[in-house]
Amino acid sequence: MLIRATLRLCLPLAASLVVSMVATSECLAKKKGGNPGGGDPPAPTAPVSYLVTSVGLPGGNFQYSNHDDASAVVGWTNDTPVGRRATAYLPSISSSNSFFLTSPEEKASLSPAEAAFALEVGGIDDGWHTRSAIGVNSNGMIVGNLEPFSSENTITKPFLLATSGGSPYQLSVLGPFDTNADKESALRINNSLDILISSEKTVSGIVEKSLLIGNWNSPATIQKVQFPSGWEVQDFDALQLSDSIGSDPAIIAGRIVNSVSGEQKLFRMNFDHTNFEFAEPYINSFGSEYQIGDVGPIDMNDKGDITAIGILRTQTRGKKSNARRFAASWAAGTSEYLPVGADDANASDWLTAFINNDGDALLNYDTLLNGDWSEGNGLLNIADLIDVASLDGAHFESAMELTDRRDNGWPTIIAQGSRTIDGVSKSMLLILDPVLKASTLASTTAVPEPATWLLLSIAAQVCVLGRWRRRAKHVSNTH
Repeated sequence: MLIRATLRLCLPLAASLVVSMVATSECLAKKKGGNPGGGDPPAPTAPVSYLVTSVGLPGGNFQYSNHDDASAVVGWTNDTPVGRRATAYLPSISSSNSFFLTSPEEKASLSPAEAAFALEVGGIDDGWHTRSAIGVNSNGMIVGNLEPFSSENTITKPFLLATSGGSPYQLSVLGPFDTNADKESALRINNSLDILISSEKTVSGIVEKSLLIGNWNSPATIQKVQFPSGWEVQDFDALQLSDSIGSDPAIIAGRIVNSVSGEQKLFRMNFDHTNFEFAEPYINSFGSEYQIGDVGPIDMNDKGDITAIGILRTQTRGKKSNARRFAASWAAGTSEYLPVGADDANASDWLTAFINNDGDALLNYDTLLNGDWSEGNGLLNIADLIDVASLDGAHFESAMELTDRRDNGWPTIIAQGSRTIDGVSKSMLLILDPVLKASTLASTTAVPEPATWLLLSIAAQVCVLGRWRRRAKHVSNTH
């Protein structure tokens, strides 16, 4: 009986010791590199793939300007049959084609093949045509500019086009806001119909640029932004306008330049002209080794977080120094600049960044950072995520922007590509929609980590030893 009792206690103890040894080995291997033999772990597989919708363009030189969260995209192209025109991809109208915006008279002069890429728009004055579509909100309202046939790229006036009501589409012109202005353009519009308008005029041979802000429904509210003396907008088309969140006003951001020194800075301000902020030239939160380099392309989400500040970092090791560039973010409500992702990444991966409201970022036009998944798994090469079959002969070239996350936790990506048609390479707009992989949807059982097995085995050993002691005491007392 004693032998049987001893075996009954020893076998569980031996089993728990084996589990403990295996778990310890796995933990040590993971610490070395993730494999039982050490070395680097295999790259984690993203739980998502991207299905591609190829969008035909009216010309081969599409220039992206803006998008909304429903994947509508606006810009312009020089390659229509009638020259430069504002261009828009509107999924509510067509999921396979984008269109250039033209008058009924101009569309009537086109061949059927050419007219297939033309969206007829009323309200365009005689002698004028659309030039650029520059902004779009989530209600399908497009803003941009018109120019006369007789004087291209010297005179412009702003327009708004509402597309949500369906055809016939009617364009509205606003302004002029300055009767002496040569160029006025509508740049951005949000869901509250707050708008940004640029105005340029030449006085004594000097070009004066102004930024006007207000609400489309209340022209009297539109007024000039007063920047600090000597500073003016550097690039009107790069200005950003957020949607309002709750009772908070919308936020404006962009680049400004000093007219004397040529110094560039980023600025951020509330739409009600309050809380004006400059991006300072040095990033003290990083220490002296960091400073702002080129104030490159920027993006902003509705919270006011700004990305794509050019960062220069110099590391001195012995007699060698290393200069590298990174994208960084300027979070809303702070004066702190932080790298987007890991600051030890390859410099070529961090020159630009675009951000959504969920903390995801598009890096250098080819890399995706999912704010949740990437934290423990690393960055993702967008080309590797694409469902190849869905390309259907198209080629992915670069990603231009990203939306907020869809219900599955991943953003849609706006990209540029190409396709060879009749031996000629044609530019394509690509819409990349995320789809969770079947293996991800089917996976519902969690497998304990090696460290968990180790703790369980230790607990089992404690229980078995305790039982052994109690049993041994009982046996000694009975004998």
